[in-house]
Amino acid sequence: MTLTTSPPSPSLPTLTSAMLPPAARDDGLFRPDDLDPITWQLLVHEGALRVIAPSVAIPVRRRPTPDDRARPFVGVLPAGWALGGATAAWVHVGGAAGPSALSLTGPPNTHQPPELPGRVLHQQEMPDRDLVTVAGVSVTSPLRTAVDVACFTAPSSAVPRLVALAHHGVDLDAALHRLAGLGRQRGVVRADRSLRAARARC
Repeated sequence: MTLTTSPPSPSLPTLTSAMLPPAARDDGLFRPDDLDPITWQLLVHEGALRVIAPSVAIPVRRRPTPDDRARPFVGVLPAGWALGGATAAWVHVGGAAGPSALSLTGPPNTHQPPELPGRVLHQQEMPDRDLVTVAGVSVTSPLRTAVDVACFTAPSSAVPRLVALAHHGVDLDAALHRLAGLGRQRGVVRADRSLRAARARC
């Protein structure tokens, strides 16, 4: 008696990955409007698409880059404003999901952007050295991002982000040096503790 076995059936994620159409836009990202609602939900739920920002996803087999994470914000930021704080940290180093609130940094004495719900705003002087452009979007530099995350984020959230930034090349000693130049500004004492705690983990 001869036993025959059937080849294993493809898994559902494999099948759903095969259902992916070509990306509708040049950036290679997918939005719900690019697919019908049922297909979007199926591809996200079964793991063929990975959501990297609200209503933005990439194929699961593609590792998201800083450019991928920044592109959802092209054309969103008002002139003179940049992604900062926790949002900038996410753009630079990634993570399981984007921050729940959009953190923006802008110059003092300018009108705050009214059309962006769920945003956290910081108005402060920002020299050119502290800004970089990622996929056409203005973002605080990794070093400045570390300083701002330490100043404006609770230590329980700040320290893991600072450790991740350090693992991507940010010098936490340099961040402490920059922090010392801020004098008595709000959050400096807490930031010093967060940066030293992160440095102890690296």
